[in-house]
Amino acid sequence: MTAVPGALAQLGLSAALGSRCLSSGCSSKELGSMATTCKEPEDGKPPPQCNTAAYHSPSEEIPMAECGVLTDAAIENSTLLEFSLAANEATPEMLYRLETALAKNIFVDGLSPDALRCDLRNKNFSDAGIKSLAAMLREFPTLQSLDLRGNALTDESVKILHRALEPNVEEVLLSIDSSAARRLRGKVVFAALQGAAQRSPAATTRLAGNQGLGDEGATELAQLIGDGERNSLLISALGLQQNAIGPPGAMALAVALPRLEMLRELLLYSNQLGPQGAAAICERLPASLTALDLGSNHLGDAGAKAVAAQLAGHGLRELHLDSDYNELGPDSADILMEAVQEMPQLRSLWLQGNNVGREVQELLDGRPRGSPRERNAQQELEDEVGSAVDGPTDVPLPDLRSLQAGDDFADRCARLALERYFQLCGRHALSARGQVVLAAMLAQEHPHDLWVVALGVGTKFMPADAVKADQGHERVRDSHAEVLARRGFMHYLYKEVQALVGLSSMPVRLLQAAASGDSFELKEGLSLHLYVSTAPCGWASGSNKRCKRGLKRLKVPELLVKGAGDSEAPVGCVFASDLSLSDVSLSCSDKVARWQFQGLEGLLLASVVRGPLRLSTITIGRKFDHASCVLALGWASVAILRSTLSLEAALALAKSQNLGASAPESEKADESYVWSLGDVQAAMHDGRTGAALDSRGASRQAAPAVAGSRFLQLYNSLPLALGEAEGCRIPRLQGFKELEA
Repeated sequence: MTAVPGALAQLGLSAALGSRCLSSGCSSKELGSMATTCKEPEDGKPPPQCNTAAYHSPSEEIPMAECGVLTDAAIENSTLLEFSLAANEATPEMLYRLETALAKNIFVDGLSPDALRCDLRNKNFSDAGIKSLAAMLREFPTLQSLDLRGNALTDESVKILHRALEPNVEEVLLSIDSSAARRLRGKVVFAALQGAAQRSPAATTRLAGNQGLGDEGATELAQLIGDGERNSLLISALGLQQNAIGPPGAMALAVALPRLEMLRELLLYSNQLGPQGAAAICERLPASLTALDLGSNHLGDAGAKAVAAQLAGHGLRELHLDSDYNELGPDSADILMEAVQEMPQLRSLWLQGNNVGREVQELLDGRPRGSPRERNAQQELEDEVGSAVDGPTDVPLPDLRSLQAGDDFADRCARLALERYFQLCGRHALSARGQVVLAAMLAQEHPHDLWVVALGVGTKFMPADAVKADQGHERVRDSHAEVLARRGFMHYLYKEVQALVGLSSMPVRLLQAAASGDSFELKEGLSLHLYVSTAPCGWASGSNKRCKRGLKRLKVPELLVKGAGDSEAPVGCVFASDLSLSDVSLSCSDKVARWQFQGLEGLLLASVVRGPLRLSTITIGRKFDHASCVLALGWASVAILRSTLSLEAALALAKSQNLGASAPESEKADESYVWSLGDVQAAMHDGRTGAALDSRGASRQAAPAVAGSRFLQLYNSLPLALGEAEGCRIPRLQGFKELEA
């Protein structure tokens, strides 16, 4: 056996054997246990393969010569992921070579099977490791996503990555927020926009939003747009919302905008443009642009004047200066009036949340929109339901049977939901911008009797400040499709209860009187089902690896709330620790799980409807990962199903079938829809402000039908219907303390 020198002798392991173990593989994380598992083989065969080893001297340093032998051997092991010679006599050159080699191994180990993603979280990369990683990027031209969160990267590391990134990399996740990191994000966003423009043009309104670009990232993006080849700039919609872009970034973007010759929609809401930045943007808008959103940019009257001066004569059809807020006052009214008069194509001006009179909106209202008979009928219906409505139109419905889909229960749910959506929201289907998300609540009484009870369409939610200002619950706070479908379902339950107590003659399909006579219950044999066209945000839409810290059922769960956050959570989520959080907005995954725990009927209806009412199945379309969805949603015996019938394919089919027809006016990107059984048409509200809308996009004073205040009115009508007899178990409520947000 080889002589045992120095510190290795204390562990009974020779440098020669140690190098053999490393070069061929070993099975231990520490040198001490290596001595017991990696014995000198009697038959001369190498020890078993492994991928990790950490060398730490227990009592004295390993000499330089032995460190050199071990370093050379470790570098030969392509499966080794962890190996440390720190606190020994290894030279800086040895440590650099070692870290460079290990970085390559870690990169390969982190690749997904299809080599599209690489998970490198919490790997303690230094500048040397990042240099090795940068060199590896060129060898994987299919790589699209790189996750480096949890690594204490320096600005130098980020700059190395910035120089090395290939155009195929469309996502880089970092924990660091610095000037260099923001410039890196700008480069990544440009690559993502190019990829999406070819694969899914609708995605370009959202993938660049809330990316932490700042002025540096916006400037980087602008430079790349300015330097890009013409065929790489085929972007029809650009969403840069919520990126903390100020005047410097806005002015850089303004210089690049004319190069986007196909751009029709530009979203810049919730930034920090100010009057100077907004004026720069408006001065250089492409002639092709039809929709511009400058909401929540602190414009003030000075900004309104600057914007109006630059937009006069432009062919915009839709302009947003709304929402939490632009501080426009009465002085802006005359300025905007003059600008609108010089913009004959403008049909929609959003000013919600500003102290501006209705004169401007009345001017727009006077511009033609269909026949007088159609407008009068629309107005009468909106007055009845308190919101704008979209309904059965002359838009031909797509033939969903032509799409390749199965005939199992999941596809039946999807088909019924899509058919109802196209019937109710046909114009929205043809003209909506960005990603459309649809959800529906369904009921089944026997195998052949399945129907849609409620439907929701939307992707927005109110900002925290706006929620706090809504003391009377007059707004719809969360307009994600799943939430709207459930609120539509609750609205329908209220209508059934009213019918059961004699307040209406509406047919009842779900509820019946309980045997006790003091409440109502779901009819025997009837089951409830949820369809969502895409996996709910939160755990259900993360990969299985990211879901390992999912909900702890029946005990206090680890909930997720929207925001920036945890390296173990799906992008856009951080952890919360309580079921009843009044100041945060839970992810949709956790809301669905909470409904299963507390009941779909909600707190108020629970006093008259026996529950909890729970889902039997949840059917999901795109972004489906069964393990993630089961972990996030699949408790209380709910079955998680996948539909092969795609909403995106149906939308593409509908648009292709209607190419010869006159295109309806473009829908606002913030419009959300709710419908429940018995409604003639779907009601519309603004997803960002939560306010009911009329057909022209203007806010209405009446609260939407599914707002908390409307539910409270319905609830308080029940004691009156029951005669308010002594001992009535339905107390009146004066406020909203017990209402869900």
